[in-house]
Amino acid sequence: MAQAMHKKVRRYSVSYFGGGNRTAQPFDYRAAISLIDKNGGLIAQLRFHNDPSTLPDGDYLPDEGRALSHYPIEDFPRILDLLRNERPIYYNQWADWPSMAWL
Repeated sequence: MAQAMHKKVRRYSVSYFGGGNRTAQPFDYRAAISLIDKNGGLIAQLRFHNDPSTLPDGDYLPDEGRALSHYPIEDFPRILDLLRNERPIYYNQWADWPSMAWL
């Protein structure tokens, strides 16, 4: 298998969306982490869903124009801990199996 993407993560930014039970959410996910390369470009976005039913079938969404990875919200603290405490971090995605991505 040839890798489609193997990029070193230099920085990341976190978005955690607020709102109560009666607030309509504009997204199917509650939090997102954007992975940034050395030039300030977006490598991928990690999205964390409150409701498992909103998780897509895979991590490759060509209509978005970028690499995406989807997780249940319970994984948010674990992924954030990994980004904060481990070095180096790479984002990887297979060319012939694009629905699979990993850190």
